[in-house]
Amino acid sequence: MPTLVRRSSGSNTLAAQLSNTPSVYHAYLPDGAIAGNTIVAAFQYDNTYTPTPSFSDDKSNTWHIGCTEPDTTHSQVIGWAYASNVIAGTRAVDLSLAASSAVSFIAVHVLEFANLGAIDGCSGNFGVSTSVMAKSITPTSSGDLLLQTMAKDGGDTQSTITAGSQSNIAWQLATADLQDQSAMGVQWGIYSSTSAIMPTMTTGGATNNDYVSAAIAFKAASAGGDIGSGIAIRGLLHFSRFGTSFGGGPGYTNPTKVAFPSYGNTLVVAANGNVGTTAVLSSITDTNGNTWTQTLPASNASGAQADEFWYCSPCTTGPSLVLTVSSANGDGNTYNQNLNGYDIANGASSAFDTYGDATGDQNSYAGSITGASVTPSTANGLVLCELDNANNTVTGMSGTGFLIDSEWYNNESFDGPENVDENNGWGHLYNTSASQVTCIFTYGLHGTDAQTTWAATAAAFKAR
Repeated sequence: MPTLVRRSSGSNTLAAQLSNTPSVYHAYLPDGAIAGNTIVAAFQYDNTYTPTPSFSDDKSNTWHIGCTEPDTTHSQVIGWAYASNVIAGTRAVDLSLAASSAVSFIAVHVLEFANLGAIDGCSGNFGVSTSVMAKSITPTSSGDLLLQTMAKDGGDTQSTITAGSQSNIAWQLATADLQDQSAMGVQWGIYSSTSAIMPTMTTGGATNNDYVSAAIAFKAASAGGDIGSGIAIRGLLHFSRFGTSFGGGPGYTNPTKVAFPSYGNTLVVAANGNVGTTAVLSSITDTNGNTWTQTLPASNASGAQADEFWYCSPCTTGPSLVLTVSSANGDGNTYNQNLNGYDIANGASSAFDTYGDATGDQNSYAGSITGASVTPSTANGLVLCELDNANNTVTGMSGTGFLIDSEWYNNESFDGPENVDENNGWGHLYNTSASQVTCIFTYGLHGTDAQTTWAATAAAFKAR
């Protein structure tokens, strides 16, 4: 039976509205994909020219566009792409749009599935309704995996998105950006019939219900596999809340709600941003009534940076989990926030171990920042790292085993790749021993921007 192994999702991302400039969006799975598994990407972009999209990844897998659906009323395009992961380790997936695209924003949601075979149908639709439908798909055999993605138009910032309710299929949300510039959701399910089905999901709470949707079906097969028994990140969700002073940013409100279905027993939110006089967040709650605990923030008052972790461990999780993230700044102003959510499988019954923090000032034009350190109490756990710096762009991490967690795009030919959250970085490491782990972030894509103040924090989590 098809199995969801990992998922990674990025908030709909504001890109520069530049013509005659190629747009490339880079999305990452949280860890390397397993050989034989299928990588599936839901994508959306909003522009006038509707260029042909193309996909690639960092292991040279062969990508196919399954289907696209243009919404000519609101100049949106949505669709599906897929590739068989021939070599283990693929993480970076790139959506490329040709020059003259004039892209306003791009979203890519990447999922990894085991036991998938050939494509078995595809359809799209757009219209006005609270019941979002793709056109009919008729599978050739029962047990197909069905995936559906939908996006609301750019004026919608108050959507709710829930999984569909249809016979012969139990839909589950893979992710949903509930209050974004163009609210977008992805759902999946195993269809136990060969009858024609019109994949449907439900939205509500919005000022309008214009949508565009696309669905794709894959045959079941025996291929690939699931993650092992060790601690592992199953899901990574990036989302942001931009302040009112940030021109043209996504329309998140305070609090921000995101659908983050969980398949593990530990959830973590890493938060950073320009936050004034207090910590980034004031509370996190979820629809399962879990208790969320905050680590003390690393706060650099001179640069108004603060980094912190919130975690739920052990956590009651499920396929319909929704987080509500609130902020309260002591100076009364609204600030930008950048957050990563982690769905961690196979953590200990109380997985949180320890944390560390650091702040500083480093005036140079390129190089690295040695941030926070932690010393785990046990081996074979997971260390999460984050950094917020004043000027330069985080490009990676140094040290054996570090993996950078970011979703970014190239929107300026003269400036090179730019992070979605230009001054922020996240990363993780599976610690093989109980030795100290120091998080070192590399940066320097903005060659003319000297690095100044920074804040960093790290947290260790124990395996089951």
